[in-house]
Amino acid sequence: MNIARHRLFICLTLTLLFSPAYLFAAQPLKSGPPAPLPPQLAAARKIFIANAPGRLPSWVNSTPDRTYNEFYAGLKNGSHYELAPTPADADLIFELSSADFVTGVSGASNTGCSSSSSSELRLVVFDTKTRTPLWWFTEPIEYRRHIDDPYEDAMKRLLDDVKKLSGEAAAPVEGPKK
Repeated sequence: MNIARHRLFICLTLTLLFSPAYLFAAQPLKSGPPAPLPPQLAAARKIFIANAPGRLPSWVNSTPDRTYNEFYAGLKNGSHYELAPTPADADLIFELSSADFVTGVSGASNTGCSSSSSSELRLVVFDTKTRTPLWWFTEPIEYRRHIDDPYEDAMKRLLDDVKKLSGEAAAPVEGPKK
């Protein structure tokens, strides 16, 4: 009896190992209508911009307040939001930050060490009353030869994200970015 069980186990194991993977693949999810945005996003008129701590890559020509100043100016000049002087005066809080983190390290004893990093601008939209995050965006700061200032390119994309969100606040949007 033990030999029969052992043979059955081996046959089942081999069958599973060599069966086509598509037999076990999950069915694709059917996409329904887009989920609605939190209603606070549609109702908001006043925002407060919070300058959260962050770090930009060393190759970005920057000062500590550059991210805040450029984002503030971009929203002041081209947004339907009114900028509030304090969080208490705002409907939403836009928390702005940047990040620079190591994504890989390589090298050998005869060639030395090298590392690669990834950088991004981040924006989290909070409800003022509950401090609950309602929405978020990240835009990578990608060093590419054909872009004069990768930081400026990322900032423009982040401001465009906010404009799309505010312009489409009454209708569903695709969803949070990366």
